[in-house]
Amino acid sequence: EITFCQKHDHPNIIKVVDTGSTQIKNVKCPFYVMRRYSGTLRTLMREIRPDDALRMFSQILDGVEAAHLANVWHRDLKPENILWYERDGTLVIADFGIAHFEEEEIYTAVETKAAARMANFLYSAPEQRVRGAPVDRRADVFSLGLLLNELFTKEVPQGAGFTRISGTHAAYRYIDDLVDSMIQQNPNNHHPHHAPRSLANPAPRD
Repeated sequence: EITFCQKHDHPNIIKVVDTGSTQIKNVKCPFYVMRRYSGTLRTLMREIRPDDALRMFSQILDGVEAAHLANVWHRDLKPENILWYERDGTLVIADFGIAHFEEEEIYTAVETKAAARMANFLYSAPEQRVRGAPVDRRADVFSLGLLLNELFTKEVPQGAGFTRISGTHAAYRYIDDLVDSMIQQNPNNHHPHHAPRSLANPAPRD
């Protein structure tokens, strides 16, 4: 995690500026130093407007795309892991602690760490809930679909009948099909390449 965030200088990925280690209960623990941020996407979630939601999601997409181009997928995308800098409105992807370069399967990583990790399943792809199932960049696409819907509706899709963007912001109803394609149960049906193009050149329906 530290090496990746030191090596890649992207405006929407957390930047490590220094590293070190300290002793905690006789255990040597590494740490890294980063900019102090104003809050997380969760901080902003309740008050953002639809136009702001698209701009924010575009930044999130840029950060995730940069990681994917480096052959790294995050596997733990959620509002708490997206940091916000109030001065210029920048959003950055943080906490690559269980990204794909970790050796353990994600199920083991969640199971053996702090209990709070279990809450991550709210944004996890279906394949992340199955022990031993392969998890790749498509899991990030699933999580991004959940985040995109939540930015507009303030709810995380769970099962059928979830609150859709068309039901809360009719002018942005064209995004519903995109969300549907991103949160398919089968990871082979996720469509990551549709997201940037669809949002950059929307075609609202009559």
